Amino acid sequence: MASSPMISIVLATRNRATQLRQMLTSLCNQYGDSDWEIVVADNGSTDDTRAVLRYPFPRLRIVCTREHIIGKSRALNKALGVAKGQLLIFTDDDITASPQWVDSYRQASQHYRSVAVFCGPIIPKFPSQAPYWLRAPAYGNLLFGRFDPRLPEGPLPTRMCPFGANFGVRRSAIAGMTFNDARGPGSPDNSPSQDDEFINRLKMRSQQLFYVPSAVVTHNISGDQLDFRRLFERAFQHGRFVLLETHAPFIFKGAVFPNSRRRSCAVDGKDMLRSFEQACVLNYYCGQLYEARKVHNLSYEQDLCGVLEALHITSNRDLLCPSAAQVSNIVV
Repeated sequence: MASSPMISIVLATRNRATQLRQMLTSLCNQYGDSDWEIVVADNGSTDDTRAVLRYPFPRLRIVCTREHIIGKSRALNKALGVAKGQLLIFTDDDITASPQWVDSYRQASQHYRSVAVFCGPIIPKFPSQAPYWLRAPAYGNLLFGRFDPRLPEGPLPTRMCPFGANFGVRRSAIAGMTFNDARGPGSPDNSPSQDDEFINRLKMRSQQLFYVPSAVVTHNISGDQLDFRRLFERAFQHGRFVLLETHAPFIFKGAVFPNSRRRSCAVDGKDMLRSFEQACVLNYYCGQLYEARKVHNLSYEQDLCGVLEALHITSNRDLLCPSAAQVSNIVV
């Protein structure tokens, strides 16, 4: 069998020293003898991140670089510039890697030499205070990055797309590609989903994505990530992403929350769930409306305003995140 490819694990971090330490500790226990490095781009951290990166983690070869201009895409591009691997594995600083994670990518890349892009499962790990219904896949996929299609090893169905916390690509497949500086956290208007946009471009180049079910990571959800306003902001950003990528609104078919002008947000039970769902949908449509206004498409605006009016946005403004609340002011 041909020799293993050199592997670079690539990630950006900013002011999450505790999560980063946990992530790097999990990499100390990897199976196999692959030749690999970890390239970490510190995006202007002011906490103990540098001390964590200087710590002598057993078996780890950590390559550090710094990007002082805030922006996750900028930081990832800085990391790409110094990574030496022929196989690049992208992840985040708040994951825990399973012991077979790196070796699973190595074996897949050796066995399937015609494949350029690989991906693995992402399983959210929730804190104890998370409501039982928030842990369900219906919310976990979008709000917490769950990717667990329960498929055998092989080509990923065309309709599916992995998330940025767990995918690998051959360097040869991204020649000339970088992350879009106008997308992601820290971009000029905090435009959404730099990972999704990058993966979509990869998908257009490579056509086929290959699923490796043994390449598992756990996404560690912190307590502050359960804050509803923060989750509503994610729904808003997802709406923006949908219109940016498809260049047209995506409106759910059928009635959404029929005959519901107002629902109290109880401390638990169906009322709370219903209010949460309604808030996510309202914020999602507001995100699309925000992008429609940016491209000055009057027909999109009219369609989306009509949907928001049908969902009684005026009497449900307290369900909106701050970004959506500003957009909603244009709805008559």
